[in-house]
Amino acid sequence: MINYILLLMSNTNKRVISQLIYLAGKSKLNRKHAAAICQGRKIIYKSVNTNRTKFNRHYSICGHSEMHCIHAFAKQRRRQCV
Repeated sequence: MINYILLLMSNTNKRVISQLIYLAGKSKLNRKHAAAICQGRKIIYKSVNTNRTKFNRHYSICGHSEMHCIHAFAKQRRRQCV
């Protein structure tokens, strides 16, 4: 089944997924996650889950990688608009 899915994916998708798998391996937690925001073939932001993350004034116990990507992307876009 997995081999069939890999045949249907483009080389760009395979490259992004392989980078995310490598990046997830760098996480220090038991459950390893990675997320990325892509534009076309380019990865704009990528991150892994952490044991503690701060968003604005809120501290969360486990920082989700997808939340960090979205937060960093929005923060960077706000700076460009000002």
